[in-house]
Amino acid sequence: MSSKIHRVLLATMAASAVATPIALAQVTLPDGTPDPAYDGLYAWYQADDGPGAGKFPAVDGSPVNNWLDSSDNGRDLVRVSADAGRIPLYATNAAGSGMPSVEFDGDDYIWANQVDEFGKITTGRTIFIVARMDVINNGHLFDSCTIAGRNAMFGGWSQSPENWAVYTGVDVIDCGPIVTEELVSISMTLENGAQSIVINDGEPITASLEIQNLSGFLLGNRYNVVNGMIGGIYEVLVYSESLPEEQISEIDLYLTIKYAPDDCNQNGIPDRDEIASGAAPDCNGNLIPDECDLADVVSLSEPRTPTSISDFIEFDVSNMPISAEAVTLDVSAVGDLAASSEFMFVYLDDEQVGLAFVSDGLACTPVTNTFSIPSAQWNAAGADGPRLVRISGVNIAPDVCQSPSTSIRVVVTPPIPDCDGNGIWDACDISAGDAADLDGNGVPDSCDPDCDGDGEPDGYEISSGQDLDCNGNLVPDACDLADGSSTDIDGNGVPDECKPDCNDNGLPDTYDIASGLEEDCNGNGRPDSCDIADLADPDCDADGIIDFCAIANGTAMDCNSNEVPDSCDIANGTSNDVDSNGTPDECKDDCNGNGLPDYWEILKGSVEDCDGNGIPDPCDIASGGLADCDLDGRWDECAIDDGSVTDCNGNRVPDSCDIDGKTDEDDNGNDIPDACEIALGDFNLDGCIDSGDLGLLIALWGIQDPPFGDLNGDGVIAAADLGLLIGNWTPCP
Repeated sequence: MSSKIHRVLLATMAASAVATPIALAQVTLPDGTPDPAYDGLYAWYQADDGPGAGKFPAVDGSPVNNWLDSSDNGRDLVRVSADAGRIPLYATNAAGSGMPSVEFDGDDYIWANQVDEFGKITTGRTIFIVARMDVINNGHLFDSCTIAGRNAMFGGWSQSPENWAVYTGVDVIDCGPIVTEELVSISMTLENGAQSIVINDGEPITASLEIQNLSGFLLGNRYNVVNGMIGGIYEVLVYSESLPEEQISEIDLYLTIKYAPDDCNQNGIPDRDEIASGAAPDCNGNLIPDECDLADVVSLSEPRTPTSISDFIEFDVSNMPISAEAVTLDVSAVGDLAASSEFMFVYLDDEQVGLAFVSDGLACTPVTNTFSIPSAQWNAAGADGPRLVRISGVNIAPDVCQSPSTSIRVVVTPPIPDCDGNGIWDACDISAGDAADLDGNGVPDSCDPDCDGDGEPDGYEISSGQDLDCNGNLVPDACDLADGSSTDIDGNGVPDECKPDCNDNGLPDTYDIASGLEEDCNGNGRPDSCDIADLADPDCDADGIIDFCAIANGTAMDCNSNEVPDSCDIANGTSNDVDSNGTPDECKDDCNGNGLPDYWEILKGSVEDCDGNGIPDPCDIASGGLADCDLDGRWDECAIDDGSVTDCNGNRVPDSCDIDGKTDEDDNGNDIPDACEIALGDFNLDGCIDSGDLGLLIALWGIQDPPFGDLNGDGVIAAADLGLLIGNWTPCP
């Protein structure tokens, strides 16, 4: 089957009706595709707008239950037969055309009614269809959904069984012969009155017939679901107005470009035919001639036409590669180019390539000229700046055409990759199995770097894990070390640049540590200086030793066990050191918990330590180490010694405690033990030593072991006792 596309232009125009004026610039977008928002576009169905857009299943051969409208109008074809055998199927590469289509087997159809789905067109209309008819059987590409209000397109009919035909709803127009199994691009405009039909750019076929409205829309069959087509429908555009010839040409150009067979070298022969005949090698079997596989192509456009020498357009093609062959430059334009005096100059940088459209220019119709640029001229261009294609106009009026444009297409053929110089494209050597490509980079292994000479490319050995490449330079580490590109000071087989070097001295951290150049007191494999520098470990006293290491080795003290040297605690105010001895106060004895060391308080006289044991007396008293029977906060013995309290009986217990503890009696309640008063001679305990006491002494004179009065303790009352009494004589006032 040939994939050559025939363009069949079917135009039915009437003199009796006036077409609705339209805005020409809106029919297509700047890139040449139809504008889906254009008011005159009634409905648009594209087979290639299915997969990925949810409109068709992406799987080849799946049933097409609806065909959604690509315009902004929502006129979807949502009706199919209840019989699954009469539903069309989706084809991703219909009949080898390389394009998707909706396939009909002669009994299938899909449609929308004239009421609330497709509706009815009562004005002039223009319809474009890209289709393929495989069998001539009077099969209908499209029809209305009812006999009342019909337009139809079908192939093969009673009077001309081999020809295309258009039915206006009133009569049939014979449109010329059908070529089966080929893509056909059809455009028709229907208006009441005179019709003109063009097939394959032939002479117009004219007729003068009436037309009916288009009521509903049905694809692949006749309105009564007979006479179904066998073939495929690729795209349909329906306009609710009679488009003028210029706009028909725009849509026709869009369809031609979209569905034309691939002809990458633009020699007029489809690529598939050239490959099949052997005229074009395709060593990798991808159905693209090798010469095009290697070509770099760029297309650039501007939405205007230059009008004079000083008015020019520049296209920057600096990113295109050098070329091994002549470069093809296509210059296309739509503009005021009908006269031989209206043309364009084409330059590559400042060197003229040629004149365009001097003899074949057309007014407001797309036209293309092709130029061949020698490879030497192309490769030298852009040496001193950007490589530019400059196009200027001559005698071109700017406002003649509503949609002027200028575009270029550049095809460059870089030198064929043949790294081993055997005259065969590397890709073909590889695909034929004549050259190995273990790493799949499209380059024969024999041309890839193989530093160890084992026949396997370095890249493959690295990617497969056979060799390491820690520095990512696509050279095995062992080779980097062998050729001196990398060093390995510690001899572990890993380039030094891949090992941690936190201090950036060019030596691996492990080497710094092992050689003693750096300390690693925490054993984490990093020099302490780095841990300190990035604050991973503190060194508050800046001695170069991590604090907890200095504490652990005794270089620094940490009496409060907070992992901070005492000197830092004191320096930063975390701890006090009132005596400036370098030890935080909280580490010194502070029995009363007031934050001041005990010995400091004793030294300063803030507290007493009369027993000299370095512990404040209040703490000794509180712990039971010293007695304070009268609870005056002072050790009893200190109070006795300094006379703060009395101890008349010398038992080292304050008299008040003796009295309170009933150790001594105080019958007269004067806070002096009675025994002490009696021992002084106050026998009657009246607080005085006078005649009353003398009388009691005389009364016991000479008695051995008297109950009282033996003041000298010799066991008998005698003159010595009298003398002591007289000596203590204290008469009452």
